[in-house]
Amino acid sequence: MEVGFWAVAFDLVLDPVAYAREFWIWHDQGIYYGIPLQNFVGWFVIAMVLSYLFPIRTVPYEVRMKALRMYQMVLLFFGLLAFREDMTALLLLALFIAALAEGWVRRDRSFQKPLV
Repeated sequence: MEVGFWAVAFDLVLDPVAYAREFWIWHDQGIYYGIPLQNFVGWFVIAMVLSYLFPIRTVPYEVRMKALRMYQMVLLFFGLLAFREDMTALLLLALFIAALAEGWVRRDRSFQKPLV
């Protein structure tokens, strides 16, 4: 379920910007920047199912940090695009999610057992 959460958190920033810039069009309007709820439910379910079908048992900390930085940079990129579209709240959301992801990865590392 954690993977589904991070996918939806990412999509909460990306989709409104993509919709505002007409990267794609929603025919059914939703209450969150015109995006229908089933979009977020769909991403949550897909990400969750894929994470259960293809589990990754151990990922070295360095690899997790590189993936985290990529996640954060794309989030911030779309946050800045949102700011240009006068959606300042989405920039703040992007910053919050990026900080939350940072804390999550660092917290996970603190629970790892020392090898020696």
